[in-house]
Amino acid sequence: AGLHTWPSLDAALEHCEFRLISGEAPGTGSTVTRLQQLGDNHPRSAELLALMERIELQPGDLLISRGSKARDVYFLESGRLAVIVAPPGGVPRRVSSQAPGSVVGEIARYLDGNRSADVVVEKPAVVYCLPQSVQDRLEREDRDLAALTHAIFARALAEKVLRTNRQLPER
Repeated sequence: AGLHTWPSLDAALEHCEFRLISGEAPGTGSTVTRLQQLGDNHPRSAELLALMERIELQPGDLLISRGSKARDVYFLESGRLAVIVAPPGGVPRRVSSQAPGSVVGEIARYLDGNRSADVVVEKPAVVYCLPQSVQDRLEREDRDLAALTHAIFARALAEKVLRTNRQLPER
């Protein structure tokens, strides 16, 4: 085993967090596989992926900006994202990392509010973006596929709640 040191407490915590999420990554394989997992193997999962835009990102790129009104939802194919919050008057702090298979941005979509955190690329990443305009069009023109997107978002949110609950101390 041995003793390990890091240049800062944040670096040490990041190392530990990454080891935890690597063992509990939300999904493995391609984005279409993840969509099928979240959508309970719905036959139209691949069709949903065809509506998304593939985006390649580099470390330091800002995927989501805190305070913005955007409602796009992202599916992380590869890489790692950091979720960073900044309390009013406080120091920005990384509160979580998102591993491949993660869904990002669905909370603002449902709460219809401003984005609550910055999401920054930590490792080279590929994300698939489901733009708000496509989601809105599905609501008008393809209610079945729109229902699938909502089921996927709901399941992704439920998984996030379960992961958070596992990190809370038991009483």
